[in-house]
Amino acid sequence: MKQIILLIFLSISVAFANNTNESFQKYEIVSVKSVPLNKRVILGGTVVSKIEISLSSQIAGDVVEFKGQEGDFFKKGAVLISLEDNVIQAQLESVYAEIDYSKQQLRNANVQYSKAVISPDADANRMLGGVPSFFNMFTGPMRDAVNQGDSSFEKYAKRSDSYAGYEMAKKRLKQAYSKLKQIQERLNDAKIKAPFDGVIIEKLVNKGDVVSQGQRLVKFSNIKELQIEIKMPTRLIPNLRKNKLYHTKVQATSFDGFTKLTQIYPIADNQSHTVKAKFDLPKGVFAIVGSYAEVHIIEKGDSEQIPVISKSAVIWRSSLPSVYIVNAKNELELRFIRLGDEVSDKEFSVLSGISVGTRVIKNPNFLIKSGLKIK
Repeated sequence: MKQIILLIFLSISVAFANNTNESFQKYEIVSVKSVPLNKRVILGGTVVSKIEISLSSQIAGDVVEFKGQEGDFFKKGAVLISLEDNVIQAQLESVYAEIDYSKQQLRNANVQYSKAVISPDADANRMLGGVPSFFNMFTGPMRDAVNQGDSSFEKYAKRSDSYAGYEMAKKRLKQAYSKLKQIQERLNDAKIKAPFDGVIIEKLVNKGDVVSQGQRLVKFSNIKELQIEIKMPTRLIPNLRKNKLYHTKVQATSFDGFTKLTQIYPIADNQSHTVKAKFDLPKGVFAIVGSYAEVHIIEKGDSEQIPVISKSAVIWRSSLPSVYIVNAKNELELRFIRLGDEVSDKEFSVLSGISVGTRVIKNPNFLIKSGLKIK
């Protein structure tokens, strides 16, 4: 029984060796070539918020509440800071009382004006003890002759006076409502709210502090719209184009893609001779403000030769790119490499691991292994 198993094992080994040799004969050996590439400059930058503002106090008072700490997230409209508003609340109650009084005065003025229009002789009849107006047919001309009683002019004057009182009451009520609006705005100013979805970047006051009008209270940042800010040498400015995409990597995230150049500052720093530029991160990319980032800039000018290999030659071992090379002993050797950018749809540039002229296997498969001898 053992002899039979041994014969089967030897048969499988010979067959595998034959298949390996046949597969090896199909491997294509090529020499690493090079292509001229412009010099690549990697610039370090920082993730910043596209919108960062400082919220200031519109009134003076004590800080009675400060919600959250640096890094805490708040939705738009959420209250961040509450200031003491007892005085404003007292003013609010006073103006509500003023509005009620003004409404009452307006009602009285409206009644007097309506009376002057509808019943202009009501006062005169009351003075005569309520005698019917038939009696006025005889006494009216006499009163008019001696300029006494309610003449047409006096009626008009009373209507005008009543109307003026009515308009004045309306104006007083309008002024009271205007004062109410101002006090409500001041009361709203006592609550410092988040102007958009974002996080607290820096607290500038604490609970119990006394603040003055116009004093800065907190720095607030929008974390949904992020940028990368870099300071680059002025010599690189001619190589930049607004709205063009540039290869970017952000530390502590999985982002390795492209960002759009959206802003180049027109003035250089006098000491460092650098110019600030900003690149927009794609929407949906989560990164911590202040994180380190790298932006790759191609500097035009003298080009350098860089190794280039076929994509089919690259295999992945332990999540690392590698190739099989033919060493000086004509044996296969697994070599880890560091890939650069895509040169074409079929080729990668190589930053390290192999050099121009190195012989590599262009079409490796799962049967290939280190140590195989090339005849």
